[in-house]
Amino acid sequence: MINSKIKYWQTKGIAVNVGANYDDILILEKQISFSFPEDFKIFYQSLNGFKERDWTTNMFSLFPLERIKEEYEFEQNEKNLIPICDYLISSHHLGYIKGEEGIFKDYNQTERVCNNLVELLDLIDSDSEKIY
Repeated sequence: MINSKIKYWQTKGIAVNVGANYDDILILEKQISFSFPEDFKIFYQSLNGFKERDWTTNMFSLFPLERIKEEYEFEQNEKNLIPICDYLISSHHLGYIKGEEGIFKDYNQTERVCNNLVELLDLIDSDSEKIY
């Protein structure tokens, strides 16, 4: 699944980063006091987000680890959102919430959109209304 996603995005002209080092994921977890789900860790070891804030044709950008930290620190609020993706240059974020299961959309209100990263990537690629 991971390799097919990478190849799909590359055929669409999206610049992707090489995978992250597992230790860098652990460092980020410590910095933001959050443990990422296993599917996130596996995926990010193969692809560390999009390069230079590149985005899909439907305007979603998957953050590299460094930007996840930046966005988390910038957006620090009572929701405890850990943004991993944005739509339309931060119109809204998609990510994890500390203490909750699944992936959430943070727009006017926070709502759960799917169970895991794999489902989120499928929603992005299928241009699902659930994530807008």
